[in-house]
Amino acid sequence: MTAKKPEAPTRKQEPGTVTREELQQVMADPSYSAGERESWLKEVLTRLTSEPRPGQSQRRLIREVRDIILDVRDRDPDRKG
Repeated sequence: MTAKKPEAPTRKQEPGTVTREELQQVMADPSYSAGERESWLKEVLTRLTSEPRPGQSQRRLIREVRDIILDVRDRDPDRKG
């Protein structure tokens, strides 16, 4: 039995419900393709940045998600120059 993949937060959820640990799980889960990871990260980033006044922990999480997206893109040879 495989674990269910985390879904991006919905509008009903608080953006802060996405945790650093959940980000790490998604990045480490071999059942995600690179495209699925990037799509999920973009959705998380959209939800996190949609709040008008993010708290300090949320701002850190936003930076971390952005850094992960950039790092993934930098490692993808199809996206280089």
